Amino acid sequence: MSAAVDARSHQPEAPVRWAIRDSMVITRRHLTHLAQLPAQLIGNLVFPVLLVLMFGFVFGSAMTIPGGGNYRAFLMPGMFVMAMVLAMAPIVLSVATDGTRGVTDRFRTLPMSRFAVVTGRSFADLATSLLDLLVLIVCGLAIGWRANGAWWQTLGALGCCCCCATPLPGWGSTSGWCCAHRSLRVLRWPGSTRSR
Repeated sequence: MSAAVDARSHQPEAPVRWAIRDSMVITRRHLTHLAQLPAQLIGNLVFPVLLVLMFGFVFGSAMTIPGGGNYRAFLMPGMFVMAMVLAMAPIVLSVATDGTRGVTDRFRTLPMSRFAVVTGRSFADLATSLLDLLVLIVCGLAIGWRANGAWWQTLGALGCCCCCATPLPGWGSTSGWCCAHRSLRVLRWPGSTRSR
């Protein structure tokens, strides 16, 4: 009986399970770093809310829509897109910081899936983007915004916003991948702290 257990424990893990497990470890690493820096998380969540309140009430009272209508119906979709564009800045910063501190080089030496580093980072960014969107949706509902389409159309539009900002492997989110690529290119500039 113990020989059968020992034989199963030494069998190599399937490559897909290995990549998924490693991706979840990297995702947890990034989310733990975010939890250790609550000022960054709070700043990322409070800034879009302040913009919604400022544009919704301060400037919104001066806005009139031709033919009547609610200004907030146009404000909130713009705020959703803006929040996702602003969410790309922490992606660039964290990828560049990991590169300058040698974290990426350490990951290359570990016996882990190469796919896991990119996927773990992407899942962590997706989680923070979903949190940003959730806070903005609650804020929009509090100020009187209502989605005009069906519920599935609204979810599809919010999903497109979230996927456009987050570099998800295989989803072709060009803006998120361009930001991650540019942050890696910064490391090669002569004035950077570490050139490759």
